[in-house]
Amino acid sequence: MDTMSLLNRKEIEYYWPSLCDELEKVPHIWDKWWTLDALKTGVDMGYIQLWGCGTDKKLELMLFTKNSTFPAANILEVFIAVGNQLDRLLPVIVATLHRFANESNCQRVHVFGRFGWEKKLREIGFKRDHVVLSYEVPKLTLQ
Repeated sequence: MDTMSLLNRKEIEYYWPSLCDELEKVPHIWDKWWTLDALKTGVDMGYIQLWGCGTDKKLELMLFTKNSTFPAANILEVFIAVGNQLDRLLPVIVATLHRFANESNCQRVHVFGRFGWEKKLREIGFKRDHVVLSYEVPKLTLQ
């Protein structure tokens, strides 16, 4: 049976090296915003949640989430996902995030992901709220 749960401290220490290996394979999804040290510190300090998804025999996908507070709403943000079997695990992921968002007094869930996620998530009720455009700010030099 598929499950998703917050990893405890012992599980985090056990899985962290292999998670770092997986993250290093896809730096484009995280390294513009995060460092591995910052992610680990956030998880250790409790302001970032690290979730494990899979079966009781195998961890197949991991998610990073954090709660953000804004004047009009609290939002559960899914900002990194790495692993396999998203299509199969999506129902348990959505159900678990829904429960956790309610328990955390969040009114919305935001998922930051690649373009391919939009179609998958739209099929289960997500909609595009906005588009983020960015560019790299060039360094100023004195002449």
